[in-house]
Amino acid sequence: MKKVLFDTNVILDILIRREKLYYSSALSLTIIENKQADGFICETAIPLIFYLVEKDRGRQKAEKVIYDLLKILHIANVDENTIKMSLHSGFKDFEDAIIYFSALNNNIDLIITRSKKDFIKSGLPVLSPEEFLSRFMK
Repeated sequence: MKKVLFDTNVILDILIRREKLYYSSALSLTIIENKQADGFICETAIPLIFYLVEKDRGRQKAEKVIYDLLKILHIANVDENTIKMSLHSGFKDFEDAIIYFSALNNNIDLIITRSKKDFIKSGLPVLSPEEFLSRFMK
């Protein structure tokens, strides 16, 4: 079974209901819910998602969102090695480097993101939600 890591921006598409982006992101997550692939989220994304939801909708809603995400997605751990590799990676964005090396260290097969250009140095396949759906639905 494919192991797929969702970038934070794809999860936010769903939570914020970003117009024109919501449907493909939500459908990508539905594939995980239906156990057709194994889904992950980077450990560092959890506090950010909690913060953004809490700020907008309150603590109870933020807690529910995190609990609901953890029913669907596993956590891709971040350790000292992940941080060190990220620091020396040449990635433009440190957060993206952490996501990438977390994926590598957790034996993830591919990353789903809205910002493919940020993962230009990736050795893993990096797909948009639409590309993931088109490949997965074949």
